[in-house]
Amino acid sequence: MAAAHDGAFGVGLVRENLLAAAEEAQELIGSSCPRVRAPSPLEFARDFVHQNRPCVITGAMDDWPAMSKWSDDYLLEKL
Repeated sequence: MAAAHDGAFGVGLVRENLLAAAEEAQELIGSSCPRVRAPSPLEFARDFVHQNRPCVITGAMDDWPAMSKWSDDYLLEKL
């Protein structure tokens, strides 16, 4: 697994920005949103979609090749 870089396209920076956006959204709507680690399609439909409840899904992209492949160096090479 390639190391994540913290540059403009780094996974760490993207994750930080997404977490910050989630926290800002919670402040705006005045309630917290549960974090769910990679729910199955059934769990997601049953617990959130059908109940019209929001959630923050974590860990769902951990196995995606882009998460380790798309480093700053890789993306700059492709430009």
